[in-house]
Amino acid sequence: MPALLPVPTLGKCSIRIIINLILERLQDQSEISTDEWANSLQKLFLEHIHITASYQELIDTLLVKLDALFVEVPSKRSKVRQFVPKLMGSHLKALDFTKSQVISDKTITKTIYLSMEKTCPNIESLTLGKSFIFQPDLVKDLNCRLGVFKNLISLHLIYIATPDALYQLGEICPKLKDLCLRGSGAVGNESVEYISSCQNLILLDIQGTKISGMGCFNIIES
Repeated sequence: MPALLPVPTLGKCSIRIIINLILERLQDQSEISTDEWANSLQKLFLEHIHITASYQELIDTLLVKLDALFVEVPSKRSKVRQFVPKLMGSHLKALDFTKSQVISDKTITKTIYLSMEKTCPNIESLTLGKSFIFQPDLVKDLNCRLGVFKNLISLHLIYIATPDALYQLGEICPKLKDLCLRGSGAVGNESVEYISSCQNLILLDIQGTKISGMGCFNIIES
């Protein structure tokens, strides 16, 4: 008897079919019509995909495919730049600007960042990294933006955290459990008070910051 092979679930099969259809349609669109089509697709996502896990899986898988298209076919980059921001939606739980080259593209990063409070206000995990290093003015208002994300439990500011971004962090993000400031040399002991105010923290990464040994002790003690 031949070995049994695992059968993909109906949900995974559906996601695969939807992604293939989207990629085919995207490549067939003209430059002018891509934005209009992407808007209609975004509306369909929001109205008909009610299972958060499926939505996140669809977006994550689609971004992998778009990343390959963006890197391997330069002629399609303009279309991808128009399309990717439209994938953000209220069902999205994780937004990671470091996850793929397509998300790290300067134009796409800026578009998503400037609208993320409206497009994906329910995110629980937010990661910002190297794509913002050369756009410091873009994230200077990050502290103000964080207050919109009432469900935020994980915040990673890799290389780019500043004292201003951490100001009153415990009050702004009371549910925060995971904070990563790795490589953020601008952060020092002046931020200890605000890190310490995050009373629900379980994970904290301050490697590469200028927080002293006494500052670490104060955080632990609190």
